[in-house]
Amino acid sequence: FGTRPATYYITTTQADSAEKNATKWWLERTLKPIDNEKLPIVVATGVTWKLFAKRAEKAKARRFWDFSNGTVTIIELPTSGHEGTARKFGYMFMEAFRNASRQDRVDDLGSKSLYTNLQTNKYEEPDTCFMPRRLLNPQNPTRYPCDHEGTPWPTIIVEVAFSETLEHVREKINNYWLAPNRAEDVIVIKLGSWKEKRHDRNGNPLRRLLCQKFCRRATLQQNPNATTFEPVQEIEFGSIYRNGRPAVISSLPFPPQTPVPLSVPGVAIDLYDIQELIFFYMGPN
Repeated sequence: FGTRPATYYITTTQADSAEKNATKWWLERTLKPIDNEKLPIVVATGVTWKLFAKRAEKAKARRFWDFSNGTVTIIELPTSGHEGTARKFGYMFMEAFRNASRQDRVDDLGSKSLYTNLQTNKYEEPDTCFMPRRLLNPQNPTRYPCDHEGTPWPTIIVEVAFSETLEHVREKINNYWLAPNRAEDVIVIKLGSWKEKRHDRNGNPLRRLLCQKFCRRATLQQNPNATTFEPVQEIEFGSIYRNGRPAVISSLPFPPQTPVPLSVPGVAIDLYDIQELIFFYMGPN
């Protein structure tokens, strides 16, 4: 693995189990129990991109490991809530196109490796992403592929974050996902901490959930000189708001409504269904 020696962290007997297990994930590609509240954890420095990419591929952990200037940091874990949220969003999104004609359908590319630099083979992985089938035209290949096979960049990227901070997600959005000739929209679902395990008087869990939508086109329409992107839409959909006030949305789903899309055909996602799935994975406690 690689040619340059790397420094591995968390090898002393004083390190707690979460840190030791984090290092094992990097060294042995074995995912042991890690407390989400302990993240982020730096597990190595002085690592080449070649070594990082090889280990991330074998551990299937690119979405959960950050690589920056030779430093490897675990920023997220493949928990049931994290993975279930991404799958549920993907299912609901694809259901909206179930009756679409073949040429108007959308492909779910999942956590596809998206190359941000084809020459150096550097890539990032979202939790899931989608691409209109119309973009896959062999007669008109894309000028800006996301891989070595010439696949066009997905137009929509979805990121789910629990221990990963919104600041880190925004760095990926501004540095990678919404760079020119890449994705058009990024949906971020942030899962608030569940460390205190608070409940209301009816026993319902009090947990903050946040959904943010970033749109390159809408941002540039408002400010053609924009170089960074802020959310064009933000929805708090958990059972508690930022200020600690209980939310109403957790009590029942909203009735179906006709979406007001930015472009045809438009897709409306009921976040109540995603909220209930997250609460289910949290368990009885």
